[in-house]
Amino acid sequence: MSEEIEKLRKEVAELKIELADVKARCVLKEPETTEASIGPPIPVETQEEAEETDSETESTTSEEPTA
Repeated sequence: MSEEIEKLRKEVAELKIELADVKARCVLKEPETTEASIGPPIPVETQEEAEETDSETESTTSEEPTA
């Protein structure tokens, strides 16, 4: 039993090291964000506009002829 625990502790330690390496690589890959690279704001659909679009879609699909 204690051998299994020791094996698992070693595995956890190795995985923690591997995780730290992966996190470090991710941080290095993140591009620096500058105001110029952000660009203009992207318009976001409001809740009302989204509901209108949904109701329009529903009305067009319900107009299909039924046999």
